[in-house]
Amino acid sequence: MDTFVTVLTVQYPQELWIIKGRLESDGIRCFVKDELTVQSNNFYSNAVGGVKLQVLQEDAETATELLKELGYVKDEPVEPDLLSQIDTKTAALPLLGNLDVVYRIVVITLLAIVISALCLYFIFKPS
Repeated sequence: MDTFVTVLTVQYPQELWIIKGRLESDGIRCFVKDELTVQSNNFYSNAVGGVKLQVLQEDAETATELLKELGYVKDEPVEPDLLSQIDTKTAALPLLGNLDVVYRIVVITLLAIVISALCLYFIFKPS
């Protein structure tokens, strides 16, 4: 059985029609996944992860190179998201480094609130 892999994801199916035609003209068999779902309601695009252009696994490298050449796929390094940045910066904190990044964020936020509340209390406390 042929295995398809995703080489490009876009928000709307009409963005893929020309790209699909170009790949098929080069002899690359294509399949557009979730096209009809998004056509029925455009807001479903975010829910299903966009419309996916899929090619056969053996054609994936050729298709990716062609998409890079045409400018549809950028060959730039991806900047890490905010959660990854927080994880790398807080991993070395004592007592918190072993916790999951979400728990570290919660603990640091609670500490900041407590410290701010104490500072405000001592600034504005009646004498």
